[in-house]
Amino acid sequence: MATETENGVAAPALAAMSAALFFGASVVATRFVVGETGAVTLAFLRFAIGTACIASIAVVTSGVGIRRKDIPATLALGALFFGVFPWLFSQSLLFIPASVGAIILATMPVLTLVMAALVGIEALTRNKLIGTGLAFAGVAIAVASPGSFAGMTGVDLWIGAALMLATSLCGAIYNVFSRPFLQRNNSIAFTTVSMMSGAAFLLPFAAFEAAMVGLPAISTSGLLAVLFLGTLGGGIGFYLWIWALQRTTPTKVAIFVTLNPIAAIGLAVLLLGEPFRPIIALGLVLVLAGIVCVSVPMRAKGPAA
Repeated sequence: MATETENGVAAPALAAMSAALFFGASVVATRFVVGETGAVTLAFLRFAIGTACIASIAVVTSGVGIRRKDIPATLALGALFFGVFPWLFSQSLLFIPASVGAIILATMPVLTLVMAALVGIEALTRNKLIGTGLAFAGVAIAVASPGSFAGMTGVDLWIGAALMLATSLCGAIYNVFSRPFLQRNNSIAFTTVSMMSGAAFLLPFAAFEAAMVGLPAISTSGLLAVLFLGTLGGGIGFYLWIWALQRTTPTKVAIFVTLNPIAAIGLAVLLLGEPFRPIIALGLVLVLAGIVCVSVPMRAKGPAA
Protein backbone atom coordinates (compact mmCIF):
# COMPACT_ATOMS: atom_id res chain seq x y z
CA MET A 1 0.00 0.00 0.00
CA ALA A 2 1.19 3.52 -0.77
CA THR A 3 2.56 5.50 2.13
CA GLU A 4 3.38 9.10 2.82
CA THR A 5 7.09 8.32 2.50
CA GLU A 6 6.65 6.87 -0.96
CA ASN A 7 4.41 9.63 -2.30
CA GLY A 8 5.77 12.61 -0.39
CA VAL A 9 3.37 15.06 1.19
CA ALA A 10 2.29 16.95 -1.94
CA ALA A 11 -0.28 14.49 -3.30
CA PRO A 12 -2.18 13.91 0.00
CA ALA A 13 -2.08 17.64 0.72
CA LEU A 14 -3.47 18.49 -2.73
CA ALA A 15 -6.22 15.89 -2.36
CA ALA A 16 -7.20 17.17 1.11
CA MET A 17 -7.08 20.80 -0.06
CA SER A 18 -9.33 20.08 -3.06
CA ALA A 19 -11.79 18.18 -0.87
CA ALA A 20 -11.86 20.99 1.69
CA LEU A 21 -12.67 23.57 -1.00
CA PHE A 22 -15.48 21.35 -2.30
CA PHE A 23 -16.80 21.02 1.26
CA GLY A 24 -16.67 24.78 1.77
CA ALA A 25 -18.76 25.25 -1.36
CA SER A 26 -21.07 22.50 -0.06
CA VAL A 27 -21.95 24.63 2.96
CA VAL A 28 -23.32 27.29 0.62
CA ALA A 29 -25.04 24.78 -1.69
CA THR A 30 -26.71 23.11 1.31
CA ARG A 31 -27.85 26.43 2.73
CA PHE A 32 -29.26 27.32 -0.69
CA VAL A 33 -31.32 24.16 -1.31
CA VAL A 34 -32.12 22.65 2.11
CA GLY A 35 -35.30 24.72 2.41
CA GLU A 36 -36.62 23.03 -0.76
CA THR A 37 -35.74 19.46 0.17
CA GLY A 38 -35.66 19.09 3.94
CA ALA A 39 -32.53 18.21 5.90
CA VAL A 40 -32.67 14.41 5.90
CA THR A 41 -33.90 14.15 2.30
CA LEU A 42 -31.04 16.36 1.13
CA ALA A 43 -28.52 14.30 3.08
CA PHE A 44 -29.91 11.10 1.53
CA LEU A 45 -29.90 12.50 -2.02
CA ARG A 46 -26.34 13.75 -1.56
CA PHE A 47 -24.97 10.35 -0.62
CA ALA A 48 -27.20 8.29 -2.89
CA ILE A 49 -25.68 10.27 -5.78
CA GLY A 50 -22.28 10.10 -4.07
CA THR A 51 -22.51 6.31 -3.77
CA ALA A 52 -23.26 5.99 -7.48
CA CYS A 53 -20.36 8.33 -8.24
CA ILE A 54 -17.79 6.51 -6.10
CA ALA A 55 -19.04 3.08 -7.21
CA SER A 56 -18.36 4.15 -10.80
CA ILE A 57 -14.80 5.03 -9.82
CA ALA A 58 -14.46 1.63 -8.13
CA VAL A 59 -15.62 -0.18 -11.29
CA VAL A 60 -13.25 1.77 -13.54
CA THR A 61 -10.23 1.30 -11.28
CA SER A 62 -11.10 -2.21 -10.05
CA GLY A 63 -11.12 -0.80 -6.54
CA VAL A 64 -12.03 -3.91 -4.60
CA GLY A 65 -10.71 -5.51 -1.49
CA ILE A 66 -12.02 -4.85 2.01
CA ARG A 67 -11.31 -7.36 4.76
CA ARG A 68 -14.34 -9.24 6.02
CA LYS A 69 -13.47 -8.60 9.65
CA ASP A 70 -13.39 -4.85 8.96
CA ILE A 71 -16.86 -4.69 7.39
CA PRO A 72 -18.85 -4.10 10.65
CA ALA A 73 -16.61 -1.19 11.68
CA THR A 74 -16.67 0.19 8.14
CA LEU A 75 -20.48 0.12 8.13
CA ALA A 76 -20.66 1.81 11.53
CA LEU A 77 -18.18 4.52 10.58
CA GLY A 78 -20.02 5.00 7.28
CA ALA A 79 -23.36 5.44 9.04
CA LEU A 80 -21.76 8.06 11.28
CA PHE A 81 -19.85 10.02 8.63
CA PHE A 82 -22.19 9.64 5.64
CA GLY A 83 -25.42 9.41 7.61
CA VAL A 84 -25.41 11.28 10.91
CA PHE A 85 -22.81 13.87 9.79
CA PRO A 86 -24.71 15.16 6.70
CA TRP A 87 -28.04 15.02 8.50
CA LEU A 88 -26.79 17.23 11.33
CA PHE A 89 -24.97 19.41 8.79
CA SER A 90 -28.10 20.02 6.70
CA GLN A 91 -30.29 20.51 9.77
CA SER A 92 -27.95 23.09 11.28
CA LEU A 93 -28.07 25.21 8.12
CA LEU A 94 -31.82 25.60 8.54
CA PHE A 95 -30.98 27.73 11.60
CA ILE A 96 -27.71 29.54 10.87
CA PRO A 97 -26.06 31.35 7.93
CA ALA A 98 -23.53 29.47 5.82
CA SER A 99 -20.71 31.76 7.02
CA VAL A 100 -21.33 31.00 10.70
CA GLY A 101 -21.78 27.28 10.00
CA ALA A 102 -18.48 27.13 8.13
CA ILE A 103 -16.61 28.74 11.03
CA ILE A 104 -18.05 26.24 13.49
CA LEU A 105 -17.23 23.32 11.19
CA ALA A 106 -13.63 24.60 11.08
CA THR A 107 -13.21 23.39 14.67
CA MET A 108 -12.95 19.84 13.29
CA PRO A 109 -9.11 19.86 13.17
CA VAL A 110 -8.97 20.91 16.82
CA LEU A 111 -11.44 18.22 17.85
CA THR A 112 -9.49 15.69 15.77
CA LEU A 113 -6.24 16.59 17.52
CA VAL A 114 -7.79 16.45 21.00
CA MET A 115 -9.47 13.12 20.26
CA ALA A 116 -6.27 11.70 18.80
CA ALA A 117 -4.51 12.73 22.00
CA LEU A 118 -7.18 11.11 24.18
CA VAL A 119 -6.85 7.75 22.40
CA GLY A 120 -3.07 7.91 22.48
CA ILE A 121 -2.31 8.66 18.82
CA GLU A 122 -0.87 12.12 19.53
CA ALA A 123 0.36 13.86 22.68
CA LEU A 124 -1.89 16.50 24.27
CA THR A 125 0.38 19.54 24.62
CA ARG A 126 0.04 23.07 25.95
CA ASN A 127 -0.22 24.35 22.38
CA LYS A 128 -3.16 22.07 21.70
CA LEU A 129 -4.98 23.19 24.83
CA ILE A 130 -4.44 26.87 23.98
CA GLY A 131 -5.47 26.28 20.38
CA THR A 132 -8.65 24.54 21.50
CA GLY A 133 -9.55 27.53 23.65
CA LEU A 134 -8.91 29.97 20.79
CA ALA A 135 -10.97 27.97 18.31
CA PHE A 136 -13.97 27.66 20.57
CA ALA A 137 -13.71 31.34 21.51
CA GLY A 138 -13.93 32.10 17.80
CA VAL A 139 -17.06 29.99 17.48
CA ALA A 140 -18.65 31.71 20.50
CA ILE A 141 -17.88 35.15 19.07
CA ALA A 142 -19.27 34.21 15.66
CA VAL A 143 -22.68 33.40 17.17
CA ALA A 144 -22.63 35.85 20.08
CA SER A 145 -24.57 38.63 18.31
CA PRO A 146 -27.82 37.11 17.08
CA GLY A 147 -29.13 40.54 16.12
CA SER A 148 -26.52 40.65 13.38
CA PHE A 149 -28.53 38.15 11.35
CA ALA A 150 -31.85 39.47 10.15
CA GLY A 151 -34.81 37.17 10.64
CA MET A 152 -32.99 34.82 13.02
CA THR A 153 -33.51 34.59 16.75
CA GLY A 154 -30.86 33.93 19.34
CA VAL A 155 -32.40 30.51 20.02
CA ASP A 156 -32.12 29.58 16.33
CA LEU A 157 -28.47 30.54 16.25
CA TRP A 158 -27.55 28.52 19.30
CA ILE A 159 -29.51 25.47 18.11
CA GLY A 160 -27.79 25.71 14.74
CA ALA A 161 -24.40 26.19 16.38
CA ALA A 162 -24.91 23.12 18.61
CA LEU A 163 -25.93 20.99 15.64
CA MET A 164 -22.92 22.12 13.59
CA LEU A 165 -20.57 21.49 16.52
CA ALA A 166 -21.99 17.97 16.78
CA THR A 167 -21.35 17.64 13.04
CA SER A 168 -17.73 18.63 13.58
CA LEU A 169 -17.42 16.06 16.38
CA CYS A 170 -18.73 13.31 14.07
CA GLY A 171 -16.06 14.27 11.53
CA ALA A 172 -13.33 14.17 14.17
CA ILE A 173 -14.41 10.70 15.32
CA TYR A 174 -14.27 9.46 11.73
CA ASN A 175 -10.88 11.07 11.06
CA VAL A 176 -9.31 9.34 14.05
CA PHE A 177 -10.99 5.93 14.09
CA SER A 178 -11.09 5.25 10.35
CA ARG A 179 -7.30 5.37 9.96
CA PRO A 180 -6.45 1.78 11.00
CA PHE A 181 -9.08 0.41 8.60
CA LEU A 182 -7.82 2.64 5.79
CA GLN A 183 -4.30 1.36 6.33
CA ARG A 184 -5.49 -2.23 5.79
CA ASN A 185 -7.99 -1.78 2.97
CA ASN A 186 -8.42 -0.31 -0.49
CA SER A 187 -9.48 3.34 -0.16
CA ILE A 188 -12.07 3.17 -2.98
CA ALA A 189 -13.66 0.02 -1.56
CA PHE A 190 -13.67 1.53 1.93
CA THR A 191 -15.27 4.75 0.66
CA THR A 192 -17.87 2.88 -1.39
CA VAL A 193 -18.96 0.62 1.47
CA SER A 194 -18.94 3.53 3.94
CA MET A 195 -21.02 5.76 1.68
CA MET A 196 -23.51 2.98 0.93
CA SER A 197 -23.91 2.47 4.67
CA GLY A 198 -24.62 6.17 5.17
CA ALA A 199 -27.19 6.27 2.36
CA ALA A 200 -28.89 3.10 3.72
CA PHE A 201 -28.98 4.65 7.21
CA LEU A 202 -30.67 7.79 5.86
CA LEU A 203 -33.19 6.06 3.57
CA PRO A 204 -35.93 5.24 6.13
CA PHE A 205 -35.71 8.72 7.65
CA ALA A 206 -35.92 10.34 4.21
CA ALA A 207 -38.93 8.15 3.38
CA PHE A 208 -40.61 9.19 6.63
CA GLU A 209 -39.91 12.87 5.90
CA ALA A 210 -41.41 12.48 2.42
CA ALA A 211 -44.49 10.76 3.87
CA MET A 212 -45.00 13.59 6.36
CA VAL A 213 -44.40 16.63 4.14
CA GLY A 214 -44.59 15.20 0.63
CA LEU A 215 -41.94 14.83 -2.05
CA PRO A 216 -39.70 17.88 -2.38
CA ALA A 217 -40.37 20.35 -5.20
CA ILE A 218 -36.85 21.24 -6.28
CA SER A 219 -36.17 24.17 -8.60
CA THR A 220 -33.74 23.93 -11.50
CA SER A 221 -31.08 25.81 -9.56
CA GLY A 222 -31.81 23.65 -6.53
CA LEU A 223 -31.34 20.52 -8.63
CA LEU A 224 -27.94 21.78 -9.79
CA ALA A 225 -27.01 22.36 -6.13
CA VAL A 226 -28.05 18.80 -5.26
CA LEU A 227 -25.99 17.41 -8.16
CA PHE A 228 -22.96 19.38 -6.99
CA LEU A 229 -23.44 18.09 -3.44
CA GLY A 230 -23.63 14.50 -4.68
CA THR A 231 -20.61 14.65 -7.02
CA LEU A 232 -17.86 17.14 -6.12
CA GLY A 233 -19.27 17.73 -2.64
CA GLY A 234 -20.07 14.04 -2.18
CA GLY A 235 -18.51 11.05 -3.89
CA ILE A 236 -15.47 12.75 -5.41
CA GLY A 237 -14.79 15.09 -2.48
CA PHE A 238 -15.03 12.40 0.17
CA TYR A 239 -12.98 9.96 -1.88
CA LEU A 240 -10.18 12.55 -2.05
CA TRP A 241 -10.50 13.11 1.71
CA ILE A 242 -10.32 9.41 2.53
CA TRP A 243 -7.49 8.87 0.03
CA ALA A 244 -5.51 11.56 1.87
CA LEU A 245 -6.36 10.03 5.29
CA GLN A 246 -4.97 6.71 4.04
CA ARG A 247 -1.62 8.30 3.19
CA THR A 248 -0.92 10.70 6.04
CA THR A 249 -2.00 11.44 9.62
CA PRO A 250 -5.50 12.61 10.67
CA THR A 251 -4.03 15.90 11.85
CA LYS A 252 -2.36 16.71 8.53
CA VAL A 253 -5.60 16.06 6.68
CA ALA A 254 -7.96 17.75 9.12
CA ILE A 255 -5.95 20.97 9.06
CA PHE A 256 -7.27 21.65 5.54
CA VAL A 257 -10.76 22.15 6.98
CA THR A 258 -9.50 25.70 7.62
CA LEU A 259 -10.18 26.31 3.93
CA ASN A 260 -13.89 25.59 4.45
CA PRO A 261 -14.88 28.93 5.99
CA ILE A 262 -12.74 30.90 3.56
CA ALA A 263 -14.50 29.32 0.57
CA ALA A 264 -17.91 29.28 2.23
CA ILE A 265 -17.86 32.88 3.46
CA GLY A 266 -16.75 34.21 0.06
CA LEU A 267 -19.42 32.23 -1.80
CA ALA A 268 -22.11 33.05 0.78
CA VAL A 269 -21.47 36.78 0.33
CA LEU A 270 -21.39 36.51 -3.47
CA LEU A 271 -24.20 34.01 -4.08
CA LEU A 272 -26.51 34.18 -1.06
CA GLY A 273 -26.15 37.87 -0.21
CA GLU A 274 -25.12 37.12 3.38
CA PRO A 275 -23.49 40.09 5.12
CA PHE A 276 -19.78 39.97 5.83
CA ARG A 277 -19.65 41.50 9.30
CA PRO A 278 -16.55 42.28 11.41
CA ILE A 279 -17.65 39.84 14.11
CA ILE A 280 -17.61 37.01 11.54
CA ALA A 281 -14.08 37.99 10.50
CA LEU A 282 -12.95 38.06 14.16
CA GLY A 283 -14.43 34.61 14.80
CA LEU A 284 -12.72 33.23 11.72
CA VAL A 285 -9.35 34.71 12.73
CA LEU A 286 -9.59 33.12 16.20
CA VAL A 287 -10.52 29.72 14.77
CA LEU A 288 -7.61 29.86 12.30
CA ALA A 289 -5.25 31.00 15.08
CA GLY A 290 -6.36 28.07 17.21
CA ILE A 291 -5.75 25.60 14.41
CA VAL A 292 -2.30 27.02 13.71
CA CYS A 293 -1.52 26.81 17.42
CA VAL A 294 -2.42 23.14 17.71
CA SER A 295 -0.60 22.30 14.50
CA VAL A 296 2.79 23.81 15.36
CA PRO A 297 4.87 21.43 17.48
CA MET A 298 6.44 22.80 20.65
CA ARG A 299 10.19 23.16 20.57
CA ALA A 300 12.02 20.75 22.77
CA LYS A 301 14.02 22.37 25.54
CA GLY A 302 17.76 22.13 25.14
CA PRO A 303 19.97 20.42 27.70
CA ALA A 304 20.73 22.33 30.82
CA ALA A 305 24.00 24.21 30.78
